[in-house]
Amino acid sequence: MKQQSLRTGFFCRWQMLFYYAVTVVLMASMFGCSGSGDSGNTATNAHNDSDSDSDSDSDSDSDTDSDSDSDSDSDADADTDTDTDADTDADADADFDTDTDTVTDDGPPSSDDSDFGAIADSDSEEPAIADTATAGNDSDSDSDSDTDSDIDTDTDSDSDSDSDSDSDSDSDSDSDSDTDGNDRCPALADYAQPQHIVLSDIREQASGIAWHPERETFFIVANLTEQLWEYDRALSQPVKVYTLANMDFDTEGITYLGNDRFAIATESNVVYVVTITEQTTVIDGSADTTAVLTVTVPPPTRNAGFEGVTWVPPTGGASSRLFVVQEHSPMRVLGFDYAPFDRPYVNQSALDGDFTVTEAWDANDTLNNVATDLADLAYDATTDTLLLLSQESSLLMRVAHDTGELQESLTLSGSPYFEGITYFDGCDLAIVAEPNEVFLHAAQL
Repeated sequence: MKQQSLRTGFFCRWQMLFYYAVTVVLMASMFGCSGSGDSGNTATNAHNDSDSDSDSDSDSDSDTDSDSDSDSDSDADADTDTDTDADTDADADADFDTDTDTVTDDGPPSSDDSDFGAIADSDSEEPAIADTATAGNDSDSDSDSDTDSDIDTDTDSDSDSDSDSDSDSDSDSDSDSDTDGNDRCPALADYAQPQHIVLSDIREQASGIAWHPERETFFIVANLTEQLWEYDRALSQPVKVYTLANMDFDTEGITYLGNDRFAIATESNVVYVVTITEQTTVIDGSADTTAVLTVTVPPPTRNAGFEGVTWVPPTGGASSRLFVVQEHSPMRVLGFDYAPFDRPYVNQSALDGDFTVTEAWDANDTLNNVATDLADLAYDATTDTLLLLSQESSLLMRVAHDTGELQESLTLSGSPYFEGITYFDGCDLAIVAEPNEVFLHAAQL
């Protein structure tokens, strides 16, 4: 009996140890499940509103509706509604409204409001599970768990991304680099038909014309009249009439030099460089503002001397030059250096060696088969050429000023007595004819 009692006591002790061990194992198992549940079923209530604006050049509309219903056998209902509207247009307004409500039976709910586009709330250090909803994808899932948890997750992510990336890159590269002479005056054949004007205030002998760009007026000389006319731009009426004094009145040509200075060519082969301001009334050949330039000896017969004059401004280090034409017997194109603004204005004579007259080419030989006389000339700075006018041949010729090479010609009509020519307004041409006519040729650029 005592032995039986000892056996019974020993058995009870082992039974108690066994129960204790089982209890420990069960508690350990229960604590392990509880820890796993705490990391898997976290009680959170998170509401996240995030507005972000981004600018981009893309226009895309992406609508994502993801409804995830997660019902578990252990009364775990997970409803996940994700509405994602991503509109990318202009001036990016990205509004992210993420409402996440998580309810668990293990503890009180918690909430977190954040300004981030994506929120991960977890009580454990295990990596969070990412649910990605792609455009046009609806998914419903049911899952079973041993815990009673109701998880309601509503995520409304309205992402309106209006992007106006207006990148206005204005690159105005106005490069006026004329490679084949876009600024050149046109060929003579490309001028418009002339406008014909009659100068009623000049009765006869209109022989030379010049353009004053600062005043925008024309200056016209008429031989043997002892007068010089300044006309308005439209050549409708004189602005002023000047009286000539103490000079050769057989004035044939005129050209503008600048700074109210003019050169007037006379039949006696003398050039008068004069100043004509708005206050001038008399043009005096003996005034201290006048320079008398004797170019050559007078021609042997009357009406065979200088008919026109033009000025070539200084360019590329070269001196300014005056060119004059002798009408005939023989036809000649002469040039000499002259600085019209150097003071004092003194009389000079090539015969005395004050300046040197050059004749680069023989006009009589070069133009003998083209024209029979020379009435005037004008310098074209855009082509570095001379325009020569022939009255007897009613012809306008373009030549190289240093060689006389004929480049082109234009037959004129409307008058048999073309006497003077000038450029105005750039490349437009004005041609004066006896007795009192002007023909305006507009350049067609």
